[in-house]
Amino acid sequence: MSMGKFKNIVFGWVGFLGVFSLHGAPTFNREIAPIIYAHCSPCHRNSQAAPFDLITFQDVKKHAEQIATVVESGYMPPWLPEQNPAGFKNDRSISSSERAALLEWVSIGAPEGDPQDLASSPKWTVGWAHGVPDLIVKMPLPYLIGPEGPDIYRNFVIPNVVSSNVNVRMVEFRPENPRILHHTFIKVDMTESSLALEKQGGEVGFTGMNSDAIMPTGQFLSWQPGKQPDASAPVWTLKKGSDFLIQTHLTRSGKPEQFQATLGLYFTPEPAETNYVKLFLGSLALKFKAGETNQVVEDSFVLPVSCDVASVLPHAHYLCRKMEANAFTPDGRVIPILTINKWDFNWQGDYQYAAPIHLPQGTVLKIRYTYDNSALNPKNPNNPPIDVYFGPQSKDEMCEFWLQVLIKDATERKVVQEALDVKWKELTQASILQSLARNPADSVALADLGLLKLGNGKIQEAEVLFTRAIRVNSQSEMGHYRLALVYRMTKRYLDANRELRRALAINPSNEKAWGTLGFVEAEMGHAGPATEAFEKALKLDPSDTYAQSALKDLKNFVPN
Repeated sequence: MSMGKFKNIVFGWVGFLGVFSLHGAPTFNREIAPIIYAHCSPCHRNSQAAPFDLITFQDVKKHAEQIATVVESGYMPPWLPEQNPAGFKNDRSISSSERAALLEWVSIGAPEGDPQDLASSPKWTVGWAHGVPDLIVKMPLPYLIGPEGPDIYRNFVIPNVVSSNVNVRMVEFRPENPRILHHTFIKVDMTESSLALEKQGGEVGFTGMNSDAIMPTGQFLSWQPGKQPDASAPVWTLKKGSDFLIQTHLTRSGKPEQFQATLGLYFTPEPAETNYVKLFLGSLALKFKAGETNQVVEDSFVLPVSCDVASVLPHAHYLCRKMEANAFTPDGRVIPILTINKWDFNWQGDYQYAAPIHLPQGTVLKIRYTYDNSALNPKNPNNPPIDVYFGPQSKDEMCEFWLQVLIKDATERKVVQEALDVKWKELTQASILQSLARNPADSVALADLGLLKLGNGKIQEAEVLFTRAIRVNSQSEMGHYRLALVYRMTKRYLDANRELRRALAINPSNEKAWGTLGFVEAEMGHAGPATEAFEKALKLDPSDTYAQSALKDLKNFVPN
């Protein structure tokens, strides 16, 4: 676009919006600096994520036309949600009047103005934002990144964070090289599965989302450029021996880089806030046909109790274009929860409300996500487009909407959890059935469907499915282990013993299989093998209270 045409458009906007300064044409020192300090400088400054500084007049003048382009398009500042009546904490969006003032200023040549009009620049916090943390933990090794190629999505483990349970009031994330980091999710793994995946690869970190790491109950732990740790977040418990998983989206700079991150943990003697719950809406059984531009996924959940929505976390990959979430109350009101008209996978994060949104019992939460799997979608990772299914890789697709809500008490929390358990089983079963429709010999899906059947008390159906999983894949660890559970439930101890040992031959680190084997050996009257199995289970998982108790009281399990 020519500068002359650009000026005509800007002056048209300014005249329409009526944002001409009472002092005349805008200058950097009078009108523009406060906008830059509020919306740009928090990231565009030394040691932060953005690639260049925007602090001084010279900084901003140098990039003036670039600023105009990204502000006009809405790409900057990075903020996905549309305005919400409840408002958002740390809202990085720019108002229409601020946008018009910036564009007008660039169109007239970006004048500096009178130095006396310039307010002092913000005083940025140096070091930790909330003082020295109680515990600082760091990735053991840096991850090396080449100069060219696609963005990198990788997980990094910080092992064995604490030696005893602690209550955490806040976590501050500090990347040493923030300019190559788009966003991060911080999760906790109490199973060592993340560490095992990292060891399998033989490199720093691992790809995919296949570990058992989760965000702490009721918590959203994430980092995006400009986001500060929330001192008002609810307290949660970090358990002894837990590993941190740092899930990152890394970009390349054109030269070799390295990534390493540190977490600062702030402890508190206050008890954990247990009445925050995360609700989930979405789908685990997605299919988007190649070439279709407007594919919609919807889901709903009826609140069995009243609650206050504190924050939300939407998630999808590259095919998603739009997200809508609304609440429909029993008295006929429609309460907007979140609208994102231009979803961007690269700028995802969680959004905290300035004031909680109260939802009465019986409210129906609904989401509607729109996907474009055509060549018209410039962010489609497949060219030409192919059919895309649910999956953890960025080339796959997802549909998730999480709500952090405050429940009244433990009784109501139990009611909510039961409703969520039912919903999760339905979603899981739909996902498994889709996997089996694509591949009837999928041993993982067969074993997972068997587990669902077992949980519903359908023991015979579960046994058939576990047996099928082993038949199609003799190395199905979960097939052997779960079939052993069926045999133990039906007192076929010899068969259970055999299947457990087959599972352990495949994976000697399966602490649950060792613990179950201990009980089976005890039930068969074998004190020595039972002791050995329980000790191995506890070596792998010292927090296994069942194995601890059984080992202490083994004489009560083993007949004389």
